[in-house]
Amino acid sequence: MTPSPGLYVGTIRHRRFSPQAHESQKPVVMAFLDVDRLSELMSVSPLTGYKRSHGAAFSRCDHLGDPARPLRERLRKSASAAGHILPNGPVYLLTQLRREGHVLDPISLFYCYSRAGHLRLVLADVNGANGGRESHWLRPIEDADGFRAVSAKPHDVSPDSDLDYDFTLSPPDGILVARMHVASRGWEPRRRDRLFEMTLTLQQRPWTARAVRTAVLGYPWMTARSRAAAQLETLKQRFNGLSVKGLPRRERDATTV
Repeated sequence: MTPSPGLYVGTIRHRRFSPQAHESQKPVVMAFLDVDRLSELMSVSPLTGYKRSHGAAFSRCDHLGDPARPLRERLRKSASAAGHILPNGPVYLLTQLRREGHVLDPISLFYCYSRAGHLRLVLADVNGANGGRESHWLRPIEDADGFRAVSAKPHDVSPDSDLDYDFTLSPPDGILVARMHVASRGWEPRRRDRLFEMTLTLQQRPWTARAVRTAVLGYPWMTARSRAAAQLETLKQRFNGLSVKGLPRRERDATTV
């Protein structure tokens, strides 16, 4: 059974374990959209659309590939380049929409279903603090509890990297939890060799004009606040001698997510 479009409201938590432990948590509102129904869904409210003036705007430029091409076509091309076949069922995108013309979206997730309603692939589109993007096509590990997949850090991002991204995703229903660990290759959950963890904990809301209005007006200036908080965190790291340039390569790679 496939899910339905909606809003997800909750928190995003970042935890760094090395070289110095640190944790931060921020409120977040994310859209959960059928990529084949974007025009229909973005017309649900006067506050949604494609223009900067809309309170919550979808920009085709915020996602992978050529923005002039349909999103499904871009996904099919990206999946093929990674050695996968895009399933022929619905594809849902979990992402932050633009607010005040800006977006601060550390991760977007594309949930790709078969026609029979089975989740076959997930694309994790990770945006780094340094402006880089990493696309991780995830196929669930057999016999794993829920959807769990491991992806190596791309060689074109860091050729000498020995890091894995370990993703655990709950089904996108009433409560959605998405967790990403950055850890030494071959890490085990019982061992303390994680470097970084990002966790989304979200509750579902319907995709209606009323729910959109509540989310947009109830979380004003969220993007501006998040951007300011990220800049403040960077300044704090530099003040404490933890700037990215001063970290060992393995830990430097982990900070770029």
